[in-house]
Amino acid sequence: MSKIIAAFVNKLSQAHIRGWAHNPYTSTFQKNNLEHYLRALIDHKYSGNLLVGEAPGYLGCLKTGIPFTSERIINQSNHPFLLKLRPRISTAGDTAEATATIIWNEQADSGVLDAFWNIFPFHPHKKGTPRSNRAPNDGEITTGLQYLLDVLDILQPQRIVCVGKRAQQGCSKRILGINVETVPHPSYGKKAMYIEGMARIRHSPVD
Repeated sequence: MSKIIAAFVNKLSQAHIRGWAHNPYTSTFQKNNLEHYLRALIDHKYSGNLLVGEAPGYLGCLKTGIPFTSERIINQSNHPFLLKLRPRISTAGDTAEATATIIWNEQADSGVLDAFWNIFPFHPHKKGTPRSNRAPNDGEITTGLQYLLDVLDILQPQRIVCVGKRAQQGCSKRILGINVETVPHPSYGKKAMYIEGMARIRHSPVD
């Protein structure tokens, strides 16, 4: 499995992204961070839930290479998984991101470890403004689907949980054989709805 993960991360790092988007995995330490993260998920025996977001944010995954994280979460979280992962990965600062904080606090409060990915694994930004975020467009979601399918082969999740509508559009009716659920994105005042949605999913059987 280590060779498969390494090949996947290498494929990701060599992707040429057109338009207003940046590939964070051209950076050696983001690439290495992701590889260590995927290996650790398998070793740690994660929950079987794969949460799929929209795309890396410039304050979060763009800096760390790991979906739904920030430098501060990696540096300061007491979640057992991140405590074990921390010595293996690199960060350059201590930037925080609200979404990452909400999601990892929910993980800690629930006592679980879910896996994370993005429907578009590269950072889409506004024209001429690299330090900005935008939702991935339809073409980018289609591009990202091939990488999501690779992640499914690696992690073999029991269930996909789409975080937000754009992620849902990329997953719904396209991925056969895996149960797909959706929860609101915790940004824009939907933190409570996200937490309630995850609690419901955790207590429901996989179809």
